[in-house]
Amino acid sequence: MTQHLLRSLPDGPAELQPEGGIGIQSASIGALCEAKAAADQELRNVTKSKSNDFFHSTYADLDTLTRLVRPIYARHGLTFTQSPWFINGDDLLLTTLAHSSGQWIRSVMRLAPVADKSGNITPQAHGSALTYSRRYALSGMANITQTDDDDDGNAASQPSAAPPPAA
Repeated sequence: MTQHLLRSLPDGPAELQPEGGIGIQSASIGALCEAKAAADQELRNVTKSKSNDFFHSTYADLDTLTRLVRPIYARHGLTFTQSPWFINGDDLLLTTLAHSSGQWIRSVMRLAPVADKSGNITPQAHGSALTYSRRYALSGMANITQTDDDDDGNAASQPSAAPPPAA
């Protein structure tokens, strides 16, 4: 990402600038971190329930992620927004996690739409890149992963195997 998008203030972290710069976080984030830690205790990983026949893979869709995250965040005074921006030639996704205190943190991800066979980037290509990026940015912001199987933590709660006997 181009350096001109971020601007650090001499007396604190980068913040949103009226000229259009993109900040990373509000001047303080203590209340947000406390709420985020409480929300993280409730969040669980999501199971990959959708299939992509073209790539022969599975994934958790955006709807599944948002249905998991929104109510938990709301209980802790948190909300998130995801907005596409086009700034100085960069096609970006801004994901912002905000707290009812007014504190916020943000991630910035460059979108990478794939050109069609004619070399054109269509609106559908932008939409696909945006949806893909929103899934991964939200997963990252919420610190959740997409798993192939959900066993309600059963595997993690089993005692570990005994070490093999010494030779």
